[in-house]
Amino acid sequence: MTTTIRKFQNHWFPSLFNDMFDKEFTVSAPICTPAVNVIEDEKSYRIEMTAPGMTKKDFSIRLDENDVLVVEMKKTTDKKEEDKKLNYLRREFAYTEFKRSYYLPEDVDKKNIKASMENGVLNIELHKKTEAQKASEVKRIEIS
Repeated sequence: MTTTIRKFQNHWFPSLFNDMFDKEFTVSAPICTPAVNVIEDEKSYRIEMTAPGMTKKDFSIRLDENDVLVVEMKKTTDKKEEDKKLNYLRREFAYTEFKRSYYLPEDVDKKNIKASMENGVLNIELHKKTEAQKASEVKRIEIS
């Protein structure tokens, strides 16, 4: 029993110091894609994407050259101490990024896509084309 106590006493401080900086002490945030709901009704499709802690400034939503809806999010958090005289033993920062792409159905009015952010949820409204819009897209080819 004396040997165990002596061993613990001899290594207590270095062990505590080393444990502060090993990978088990520092917990890294999991990398994941946010949960998504896709809802359809008679007039539109709606994409609901969970994004707690994010703001609308963190998002970029676009249609690419193939009319694929691309949703991207980038957020950087940097926790800095103001005193520049300190030697940092540990400094924390986080970088989160994800990208999701959606092939849109043919009946989506690509000129009428709207997005909003509310209570940590990104909502993307994809209105369906009206019958008049569908009819105007039909191209007739004249026979010469």
